[in-house]
Amino acid sequence: MNKLLGYALLGLCCLCAGIFFFLVQREFIIIQWSYPSRHQAHNLSIDATTTRTIKLYCWDNERTIDHETSLIWHRSNPAENLKTLVSAWINLAHSEHILSKLAILQDAPYATTSKEAYLSFDQSILDPTWSIRKKIFVMQSLLKTISKTDLKIQHIVFLVNHQPMIDEHLDFSYSWPLDGFIPNF
Repeated sequence: MNKLLGYALLGLCCLCAGIFFFLVQREFIIIQWSYPSRHQAHNLSIDATTTRTIKLYCWDNERTIDHETSLIWHRSNPAENLKTLVSAWINLAHSEHILSKLAILQDAPYATTSKEAYLSFDQSILDPTWSIRKKIFVMQSLLKTISKTDLKIQHIVFLVNHQPMIDEHLDFSYSWPLDGFIPNF
């Protein structure tokens, strides 16, 4: 009798296992086996992200527009924060019809030791038909947007395809100070 009970218990276990595997195969039961490794879990805790409300400033027809937006902010990656911020500024300026063409930020390397950032676009953000005054105010609004964040940048170098931006009115061969050229802008 003891042997018969053992066979019945083994048969019941096999039946339950068969039903379980059948349900897994038909995706009635979904099992996810991926767990973050120790290295991935360490990176997740270091590079945690938050959402921050940031003010973006744009110059449009003799006035400054300020627009609040929420951006994903990395606690330990200031270069990615700069790239996110400048891309949001470009999108706002394009949607407000300040920029006639949508420039794409290719790269935003950030040297923390020299406190200098490089912004490389796929094309110039300035329209050649604009006046010098409008070009300066548009650049000043981008610099003000960056300066109002907690990024520790003092100078910006503007590039197009990783070469100095060329404009017939403004000199981009040198870095621009983050506080700009217009006091109390």
